[in-house]
Amino acid sequence: MEETQKYDFQDAFINILDDDCLIHIFQFLPIVDKIRIERVCKRWRILSLDSWYTMKKIDTSFLLEGFPTHHRITEFILKKVMKTLSRNGRFITELHLSCPATMFPSDVAQFNRKLFDIVMKYCSNLTNINVSMITINKKDKQLLGRYKNITRLTLGTFYNLDKQETFFQEYPQLNYLQILSNFDFVGKCLPYLPAQTMRTLILCDCPRINEITFSMGLAKLENLEHLYISYFKFGRKTMETISNYCKKLKILQISKRKICTTSFLQDMAALQFTNLINLQKLKMKNFPFSPQHFVEITMNCQQITSLDISGSSCDDISLKIIATLPKLEYLNISYVCGITDYGLKNLKNLKGLRCKKCRNITDNGIYEILNFSPQLQLLDLTYCSRITNNIYEVAKVIHDDKPGKMVLKIYNFGTQIFLTDKHKVHPTVQLINIVEQLQQYTRQRMRQRISKRNVDLICTRENR
Repeated sequence: MEETQKYDFQDAFINILDDDCLIHIFQFLPIVDKIRIERVCKRWRILSLDSWYTMKKIDTSFLLEGFPTHHRITEFILKKVMKTLSRNGRFITELHLSCPATMFPSDVAQFNRKLFDIVMKYCSNLTNINVSMITINKKDKQLLGRYKNITRLTLGTFYNLDKQETFFQEYPQLNYLQILSNFDFVGKCLPYLPAQTMRTLILCDCPRINEITFSMGLAKLENLEHLYISYFKFGRKTMETISNYCKKLKILQISKRKICTTSFLQDMAALQFTNLINLQKLKMKNFPFSPQHFVEITMNCQQITSLDISGSSCDDISLKIIATLPKLEYLNISYVCGITDYGLKNLKNLKGLRCKKCRNITDNGIYEILNFSPQLQLLDLTYCSRITNNIYEVAKVIHDDKPGKMVLKIYNFGTQIFLTDKHKVHPTVQLINIVEQLQQYTRQRMRQRISKRNVDLICTRENR
């Protein structure tokens, strides 16, 4: 007779931990694992239930992690959440109706809508709300109006937000506002933002924003520290407002479609950096910079650690000016065709460099970066077609001489770097091929689709 091996779970090393330690561990688990561990033993079931009461955040991507978005499974999750929130909803302070990275938004839209209704019913102390993944209607607006202590708010499509001009007056403690992909938003309510508390304003893909209205609201936010605007028609008025009123900015991010007209060149001249002495991160993509702009940046913005001028007008002389920034650590010059090896030799002490599709850059320029930036952790050489395997060999030699374990990641797709069997994988120099990552993502999506189809087949058979 074959002997059956028995396992005594009570002797497992993890049971050495006391109840408080286990509860602390359980609270970091995704819901799929929270449910599974309740079946391990009676003690774990009790402790897992206790860990639900320590939750402070409801996040769609966290809740759906590990689950296919089949209607029976999502309904099961919603019932579990409802049961939990009916008891401890008053402790929840954050709601994020987001989408897991491995799922399409359409797969979780219905789940987000039902979850929103449940959270609004049971959670009375929310301070951080992200509802960008659902359309907020008139009824939802009234529900949001109950939360007077909101400090962070992220919105997407919102029912007649422009007609609710006093909407933001209901949130006197608001310090973070993000509006995403709202194609009807003009910006009439922005002047009503609480000027004393606002620190972050992010407007992404809101193409109908009126520049005059936006500038009026922005001029009142003198305590603003982070401003991000993208893809709407801004010009001289916006540039002047940023220069004259946003003197406390630490992060300025402006993105535009690559359309450089004569009028925009004139508007760009209105942007001055004389007053922006607190800037630490500057991101201005697809802008027609003049040499005078770079001189102003280096003279007045001495605190900059991260600079992104990808797709902008820049040459080796401008890059030499940029290199004089004393605290610069991260630089993005992707899609800047005027950069050559001559410009790179002036850069020192970088931690990250992105030079995607800079086809005039060769191995000689990257050698300079590797030699004079001992803390380098990121090097994006995508589509730099003149880069060869020599860069990888030099990077290995340099890192072998370093006592630390700092990892250098090199993006090499579109270059002449091709690993063969002779190359040994280096522990601190990693080559990353973005195409391979996309293929892995596609395979993962296919596995999820197959899993979902199998669940559908099982449910169909049960219904029969």
